[in-house]
Amino acid sequence: MNKKYFIAIWLSNLEIDLILMENPHLKYKPVCILRTYQKKKFIFKVNHNCNSSNLIEGNQLIDAIAIEPNLIVKKALPLKKKKLYLNKIIFWLSSITPRISVAKNSTLILDLSHTFKSSYVDKIKIFLKNSLITAQVSIADTIGAAWAKSHFLKKDMVGNLIEDSIFNLPIKSLRISYSSVKKLTDVGIETISQLEKIPKNDLYLRFDSEVTNLFDKATGKEDEYLPIVKSKPKFQVKIDLFVYPSFKQQVICLTKKLIIALCIKLKSSHVTAQNINIIFNSEKKLQKIIKINLTKPTNSHTHIVAIFIEKLLEQENIPEIQNIKVETPKTYPILYNQKELLDSNTLKEKKITSLKIDNNDISQLIEKLGNRLGKDSVRIFSPGESHIPEKSYIFKLPRHNLQMINWPMQNKPRPKILFEPQPIIMLKQIPKLNNYKLPKLFYWGGQKYKILKAIGPERISSDWWLTKRDNENSERDYWQVKSTCGSHLWLFNSKKKLGINSPSDKWLIQGQFS
Repeated sequence: MNKKYFIAIWLSNLEIDLILMENPHLKYKPVCILRTYQKKKFIFKVNHNCNSSNLIEGNQLIDAIAIEPNLIVKKALPLKKKKLYLNKIIFWLSSITPRISVAKNSTLILDLSHTFKSSYVDKIKIFLKNSLITAQVSIADTIGAAWAKSHFLKKDMVGNLIEDSIFNLPIKSLRISYSSVKKLTDVGIETISQLEKIPKNDLYLRFDSEVTNLFDKATGKEDEYLPIVKSKPKFQVKIDLFVYPSFKQQVICLTKKLIIALCIKLKSSHVTAQNINIIFNSEKKLQKIIKINLTKPTNSHTHIVAIFIEKLLEQENIPEIQNIKVETPKTYPILYNQKELLDSNTLKEKKITSLKIDNNDISQLIEKLGNRLGKDSVRIFSPGESHIPEKSYIFKLPRHNLQMINWPMQNKPRPKILFEPQPIIMLKQIPKLNNYKLPKLFYWGGQKYKILKAIGPERISSDWWLTKRDNENSERDYWQVKSTCGSHLWLFNSKKKLGINSPSDKWLIQGQFS
């Protein structure tokens, strides 16, 4: 059975550390953060780097000012900033293990049961020290013991030894509630070793299961669940510049290196990106953002660089750039397509057109238009779910998995030009078999058309289950007609039933073949 290893990192003074990072001149000054309780102000955190050793956390503000007249009171930074910095620490620790949990009281727990190395504790301590973070790091074979040792062992004793015992630590190191701690101390139980001597049944009767459960978890008699932080990797690269680039070519060279580095990250994580933001920051806190929108995700830098250069050269001038950042807000996993085992014709009822079009050429054209005109300015045709000709297609934004196939093949010919149905005046018809009347002469657009040849009719049913306009909520009989003047047109007779045996016929024109 593998031995378990847990490292606890208590960020004991994170609030003060973050303030000192933003205000380095206060590093050795008496700085504190307050908390209010029952309308009284108490010192919550204090800067331990200052020379005054009389400032104690928990003292009232009035007493603290009497001890240290030059006391500087600061507001704690917003929780959002604290979480942001905590995430940065977690991101670095994920290089050691992905199994990281955030416990109460600004404590991180690392599960190293399968990846433990004795050098990890020293490595973490050096990283935190270089990051100007006050922390106490300890290692144990249970989560509870690691937490207890990081909080209650003396600072000079917190080390790399897993064998350090927790039995001499106070009972509150077991993470039990304040009321339970008070009840235990009232009967003279102050350490874990004293608690161990009390029979379990007596503890159950007095404290329910809280004390015994936490004691068993800390001593390894019972397993403890560790909730793992799910951290999404951030795909961004950044470079700080000490000298402002004066030519666009310099900006292109620097940004190209960042794009290549970002694509290497994407490839190593087996993901792709469709939208890339290139951000130029200046000292005046003005941002210049170049957005690159692709029709389909990629992790190849070639195409991204080409679009970036084209967009940058369109800019009239470049600001005084302090740093450049390349990032992608969203990534897509790489999907590997599997060939169909059966012929597609046996799986689909409708026949599919085989368009001899290079998808890459179409995708590149859409990308160029989208990056020039705007991401939402380009639309593509896509098959619609309707038999009605003007509803058989829709306009939509191109997706990342753009497909130029899967258009249903029509058995009957369709006109090259299709427009909204326009009413015409039918002047003459010839009766035909099956109660059909053959069109012979009609008036449209200020001109009479004499029909030389008519092919039809082709019945197209309406979407009868939907409420539509008059022309759509009817049955249509379509005709191909060739006129004496050479026009090849597409007409239809709309038959809408207004009541029983009361047909209402309309003739309309909708397309032109040539």
